Amino acid sequence: MTNRICAAFCASYSYFATEYSTECYCGNVLNANSLPVTDKRCNMPCKANATEICGGPNGLTLFKLDLSASSSLSLSSTLSVVFGQQLSLIVSLQLSLIVDQQLYVVIC
Repeated sequence: MTNRICAAFCASYSYFATEYSTECYCGNVLNANSLPVTDKRCNMPCKANATEICGGPNGLTLFKLDLSASSSLSLSSTLSVVFGQQLSLIVSLQLSLIVDQQLYVVIC
């Protein structure tokens, strides 16, 4: 799993997230009971690309998909935790960008 693979799999959803270095989640709505996570739990390298972070124990690397009129894929990232099977939004934003059709994610 990588963030790019998960993004492609979840292309028809508003959000996608990776967890435990191999798991991918898709969704259109975030849990309204979101709580901030400050313990840096998203620390697991992606199984298929160790230079990327794919969540961690009970922590998701969460992205919002934004398809613009020019058909280019734009992503914004936050960190999140799972309560049951729902995604929970975390307040700290992170930077993601696409340069030369390559996805780059800056994880704090």
